[in-house]
Amino acid sequence: MDDLWRVADWIVGAGAWAGLISVAVVGFVLWRMWPVFTPRSDVNALRRDVQDWRDRHAEAHAEITARLDRGEARFQRLESRIEGLPTHADLTALTTMVAEGSAQTREVAARLDGLSHLAGRLERSLDLLTEHELARGRGGER
Repeated sequence: MDDLWRVADWIVGAGAWAGLISVAVVGFVLWRMWPVFTPRSDVNALRRDVQDWRDRHAEAHAEITARLDRGEARFQRLESRIEGLPTHADLTALTTMVAEGSAQTREVAARLDGLSHLAGRLERSLDLLTEHELARGRGGER
């Protein structure tokens, strides 16, 4: 049993030395890696740069949001104007009415042409009657 206590005592002693050695190794590694770590001034500079970027980014978002709001208002105005425009059915009805008006205008024009011929014949008859009356008046006939 005495051997068992000696082995246990040796393990405890070796454990203490192992802890001391592991702390020394970690310390040595950290000491050798110290130049790899970033200085606090660089971290603070990076923090300021990131904050500046975030501020600019937030301003850009605010500008984009304002532009989108203006675009939405403009789109709503356009929609309300489009609602007042004539539909395809309205334009078709208007085209039909214009075509009917054009046909009626041609019909009236044809009638006026006929009336102009009649007016020409009446004018000729009136001229003949006027000449006849003037001739009767010069010669003394009544």
